[in-house]
Amino acid sequence: MDGDGHYTLAISSLMDKREVLKRNPSAEIVVAPASDRKENNHYSEYRRRLRSCLPIVHWLPKYGWKHDLPGDLAAGCTVAMMHIPEGLGYALVAFLPPAVGIYTAFFPVLVYFLLGTSRYNCFGAVAAVSILLCKSVSELADVEKHLDSNNPARMHNDPIVVAATVCFACGIIQLAMYVCRLGFVCYLLSDALLSGVTAGVGVQVLTLMVKNLLGLPFTPIVGYCWTIRAYIDILNEIERVNLSTILISAVTVTLQLINVYCFKPWVEKFGKFPVPAEIVILVIGTMLSMFLQLPEKYNTRTLGTFKSGVPVPSLPDFSLLPPILPKAFMIAVVSYVLSVGKALPTSKREKHTIHFNQELLAMGAGNLLGCVFSCMPTAACPSRSTAQYTAGGKSQLTSIVSCLLLVPVLFWIGPLLAPLPTCILSSIICVSLGGQLKQLKQFFQFWERNREDGIVWLGSFLAIVLVSIDAGLLVGLGLSFLASFYRFTHSHIYQLQHVPNTNLYMDMKRFKGTVDITGVKIFQFIGSLNFLSILFLERYLTRAWASELRLKLVHICSDGKVYDNDNKCVWRLRYLVVDFSELRDIDMAAGSKLQALLVQLDKINVEVLLVVPDGSPMYELVRNTLPLDEAAEIRNGKIFTTVNDAVLHASSGITRARIHFHLLPGNYF
Repeated sequence: MDGDGHYTLAISSLMDKREVLKRNPSAEIVVAPASDRKENNHYSEYRRRLRSCLPIVHWLPKYGWKHDLPGDLAAGCTVAMMHIPEGLGYALVAFLPPAVGIYTAFFPVLVYFLLGTSRYNCFGAVAAVSILLCKSVSELADVEKHLDSNNPARMHNDPIVVAATVCFACGIIQLAMYVCRLGFVCYLLSDALLSGVTAGVGVQVLTLMVKNLLGLPFTPIVGYCWTIRAYIDILNEIERVNLSTILISAVTVTLQLINVYCFKPWVEKFGKFPVPAEIVILVIGTMLSMFLQLPEKYNTRTLGTFKSGVPVPSLPDFSLLPPILPKAFMIAVVSYVLSVGKALPTSKREKHTIHFNQELLAMGAGNLLGCVFSCMPTAACPSRSTAQYTAGGKSQLTSIVSCLLLVPVLFWIGPLLAPLPTCILSSIICVSLGGQLKQLKQFFQFWERNREDGIVWLGSFLAIVLVSIDAGLLVGLGLSFLASFYRFTHSHIYQLQHVPNTNLYMDMKRFKGTVDITGVKIFQFIGSLNFLSILFLERYLTRAWASELRLKLVHICSDGKVYDNDNKCVWRLRYLVVDFSELRDIDMAAGSKLQALLVQLDKINVEVLLVVPDGSPMYELVRNTLPLDEAAEIRNGKIFTTVNDAVLHASSGITRARIHFHLLPGNYF
């Protein structure tokens, strides 16, 4: 209602206007201004699509240079220092030259800076991808640098060419998933699944690094129960361990632990300054190896040749695609799921939205560029992403800072690291796995909170450790879907009405004598809210008002109600009260869907009031699971401790102002 007492109805088409005037010639219609109808403007639609495909167009103009730049600079320096040892180490795991790990932290990251939506993910060479990639490289490439007459497929294949071809296939698969809008697979990523997969990958990487800490050579990861067989092989080869390598590893691990648990916390008291401990260790290790002649005298394995500069752009070997595609598909899915899974908890904590399908576009395009420059498939690294967040990173600009710092490594510093013992790289990686291995103790928390979550965690963890990473992810997704379906079948929604002369609200179908409250609908949800049950809840909430949207609105009377041609009121809803007092759990997918529902209801002037008892375990969970974007200034989502408090708030709102009805053009659902 404007200052002259007129009610505004924004109609969606000229036909609606004719229909209203035909049925009620005295009705006064105020057409929404052009600014309210910008969705029908081709230029606005073009800008919206451009912002959707290029998120940098949206966030860069709003970037706070004074407030955010110092944190991004510090985080970029921290991440760049971690890229060097971990990138070199994970390249060796995949039987690739060490420079490939630095390439992977440089070229695909430039694309993600333009297309990515996660502010806190750090992309580069990752342990899970390296483990999966080493299977393809060991089967199709000449890993031993000699010809194998028994396997002609390996006679002419360079490991870099095989890795680049896998990277190309992963990019094509991820772009195809983007076109097919398959980002919904992330709705199955429960906290238990992510924790179990993270812990399982940590155990596999630790097992792989242990052999190098003892001076034993890397072996291809093939077959089932590889983790158990690896420890059996270590016991069988215990007499071949290198004592000098063990000593170097022990010293490096000790220095790293002192840095992580003593020196860094002390430095953080004075500010978030990047501590170059990893770089110092690499420099000292390289100098000692060169002056003490560790490779010649003590047979210590070293990094070897590091090709300086940027690789010459080249196309992958398309003849290798048939045997590579099945493995590339699993690498593409695993890298995407792990990357989004790493971004979701942080984005939820920081109230930042992740667009699942856009992440597919960013990763796919990054891999396509990377394959031209001899990169391996990229993904978000857990340890580096955590370091970027804790160091104060605020945006994707952190990745540009790290790329700039990696340029000297590519051209000048990298070749100087040739004498570096590889056991130092493994030691740094093992210490960085601390966050992943801490997920092991979360099993007991999931088991005590919910047995279904405990089964999902245990199943995904055991499948990774006993079978493989890709099998573990598939098992985890399957168990997560079954757990979600089980919870969906045990969820219930009831519509409540007021019991006269009391503060009670009962199920209107089970109790007689209850009365409806003008302008307010009350629903009670019992069970767990996941990607299936949220659709169930959305159906009930929209059923309360969506049918009116499909009617031909006739006129608006002075009481603020909408009437049809028979003078029957068809619109009185102003508030939706959702009782979550019996809520058992809510996952991130349901939180994102609930956020979208609140935004859409706010657009049509329907306010949603949530009821969660104060002190309940679900209180903070509900608040933290609504990752509202900073730009989404909506009033929906107010939380009350009782249903009666929410109803009193709604009643006072209806009393203070008459019901205002304003529909913007477009189909909201």
